[in-house]
Amino acid sequence: MKSERFLITGKTDKDGQSHNPAFVMTKPHTYPLFKGHKLKKEDFENKVIPPTRMVTAALNGPTYRLGLFLNHVLKDVAEKYCEGEIVQDTTHFIKEIEKLGQEGVFSDNGVKIGTLDVDALYPNINRPLAMER
Repeated sequence: MKSERFLITGKTDKDGQSHNPAFVMTKPHTYPLFKGHKLKKEDFENKVIPPTRMVTAALNGPTYRLGLFLNHVLKDVAEKYCEGEIVQDTTHFIKEIEKLGQEGVFSDNGVKIGTLDVDALYPNINRPLAMER
């Protein structure tokens, strides 16, 4: 495990290395993430450009090592604080839902599971009304 000092500064305790030679800082770049799942079959046939979300890749950017350090420090705190509430990934989520089903949580017909996708939440806000005090 690398020391916390190395994660932030790139300097090691022994040789005083000024940076990790494997780490080459790069400028973050932005690229579009196309949402093809939102298109219908006809849209694909008509070559409609799908909705996009811009993503900024900050790998090896100016704050990359700071993020590594913060993750190192905060991961244990977050896991302890949110014990039993953190969903690690899709597989873990499905196992938790199955466990609740086995416990009979969903036996009541009034219990439903669903998802929500908010589309254009902020553009729908009446700006002059929102700015009133």
